[in-house]
Amino acid sequence: MTERRKQNKKQKVIVSVVMACIGLVLFLAVVLGDSTPETEVLVDEQNTELLLRYAVSMALGGGVLGLLASSLFGRRGVIGWIIALFAGALTTLFAGLVGSLIALLPDRLADGWQSSDLFPILSGALIPVFALYDWACFALVLPVVILLVHFWVRSLNK
Repeated sequence: MTERRKQNKKQKVIVSVVMACIGLVLFLAVVLGDSTPETEVLVDEQNTELLLRYAVSMALGGGVLGLLASSLFGRRGVIGWIIALFAGALTTLFAGLVGSLIALLPDRLADGWQSSDLFPILSGALIPVFALYDWACFALVLPVVILLVHFWVRSLNK
């Protein structure tokens, strides 16, 4: 395997793993944001199998989209930073959508597909929005994480 192929493989793994972690953290932020004493919604009372399936699906969604967007990270200059931030934001947004599709598709296919099944799947794109609403600090942390990934991938290409 050539050196360039090894770097590309490392780049894909790094971006995929970080985006999977971001998808998982945002989902957990939504779940924990809804689990306050004021609303009396406790995680223990919710269906833990469904929560686990969603958590894994959101991580898979982030990982798949991170893999697809990995070539947009590590580019030179200010334009490279902008592209990385844009790619990270889009990946984060669509990771919820893909994760929701992965989580709900088995149930939807078992019951028979209906057009009304699109709403719960499309609502997965709102997970980052809800997470940012509940935990506003993510609005500062996510761009920093995305830029760190960009610099990490950039260091592989030197």
